[in-house]
Amino acid sequence: MMEHFHKRLKRLREAKGWSQSCLSEKSQISQFRISILESDSQQTPSWPQIRKLARALDTNSFYLASGEGNTSSFSILFTQGKYFPESSEPGNSLGGRHYPN
Repeated sequence: MMEHFHKRLKRLREAKGWSQSCLSEKSQISQFRISILESDSQQTPSWPQIRKLARALDTNSFYLASGEGNTSSFSILFTQGKYFPESSEPGNSLGGRHYPN
């Protein structure tokens, strides 16, 4: 069974030994928003939030968003033979694509 985003986010943060406040400072996302994202499996972060969190946690945006792939902070997101540089925003949440849960 695949790990939900809220659990993955919390696990990655705790693996760094960081508080929500520390992640907030490093990602420039409010502690309140991080708290909501970690506690509510129904919350979906925006693509810019995923990118900020992934950079702060030194992980791959695609891995953070979907739980698939590896955790390295490789700068290009590969999906179905196409790539999206993480510096671009190919669409709304999760790059305009729907990834399997």
